Amino acid sequence: MYEPFKISEAAATFTIPLKDQKCLEEDTVEFTCTASKPNKPIKWLKNGKEIKPNDRFEVKTVDCEYKLIIKDAHLDDAAEYTAKIGDATTKAKLTVDGMQHVFLSMCLM
Repeated sequence: MYEPFKISEAAATFTIPLKDQKCLEEDTVEFTCTASKPNKPIKWLKNGKEIKPNDRFEVKTVDCEYKLIIKDAHLDDAAEYTAKIGDATTKAKLTVDGMQHVFLSMCLM
């Protein structure tokens, strides 16, 4: 029997990857990436563990742009963050400087 020809959709890829970020404690940080396909389900990971959106971690998707917003950054938010759509991934690191470190640096000037 004849089977109809099936066309499979090309997998999404990241066209603009995540970039490393540096912030101060209590700042808001945005990780942004762009994918080849709009509005695809995305997973965000922190050091390999999936992030569940909450009052500090917000996920936004607008067409092909995907964002992870971290509000009120804590020192323990410093990590490697990964965006994953299907098999495609992009990674970046977040460095969080403590307020005490900044204050001491300013005093030593």
